[in-house]
Amino acid sequence: MMKYYIENLYLEITRNCTLECAHCFKGKKQNINMPLNIIDKVFKDIDKIDFLLLCGGEVLLCDKELERVYFNIKTNNIKVNYISIITNATILNSNILKILKELSLISNLQIYISGDKFHFMELEKKKLVDIRNKNVRILKELLNAKCWDYQYNEEYKIDKVGNALLLTQKDIDEINSWKIKTNYKIKSEYETNLKRIRHASPFIVNNSIFRYIQVDACGNISPIYYSYNEEDNLAYGTLNNENSFIENIKLIKKD
Repeated sequence: MMKYYIENLYLEITRNCTLECAHCFKGKKQNINMPLNIIDKVFKDIDKIDFLLLCGGEVLLCDKELERVYFNIKTNNIKVNYISIITNATILNSNILKILKELSLISNLQIYISGDKFHFMELEKKKLVDIRNKNVRILKELLNAKCWDYQYNEEYKIDKVGNALLLTQKDIDEINSWKIKTNYKIKSEYETNLKRIRHASPFIVNNSIFRYIQVDACGNISPIYYSYNEEDNLAYGTLNNENSFIENIKLIKKD
């Protein structure tokens, strides 16, 4: 049976989260985790991945799903050059640490820790700042992984999508006035005309899959960097059928 190489694979492990940030481009959180059989289907015909992103929602809520990702990579002897995880670091337990350690031993593990003003406002509101900072220290000290604790230091624009659709200029002004140990500010004039960039669809040449391919928590092949509602409406196709992962990719119309 032919095995395939994937250039960039994004797995939306969950749509659930521990925070409800006002700017989240994904929109309102949903109590949905990626089914284990979908994870199995994705990895069945793969032998190499250049870049694997495990995203959400909050990925570290998902012990079983992360274990299943590791199990499939290990048992199928899949070569993964880089594995990246995005987390707000509000939740961490011994089992999650064990899984992260195992992932770091089979690939170059990169952990990106959210650190913008919106996240810190949520952390303050939910009284999670100390827990978050403790977990960041643990991740940095105990894992054989690169950990980036993001602190923005310049003005930037927010995409008006997802939860940010509800933000007003008054909200932005109030957020910018909030005191926190970071120098960055949201662009003073709230941008309303930003256009989402739809990345070109993935395609197959011989036994290689190029561009970006994302499987969302519902088991659909979706475009990346879109809200949950947009993912549902713009999905290229679904894995909730009898076709293999590769067969479903072949059905995608090339841009």
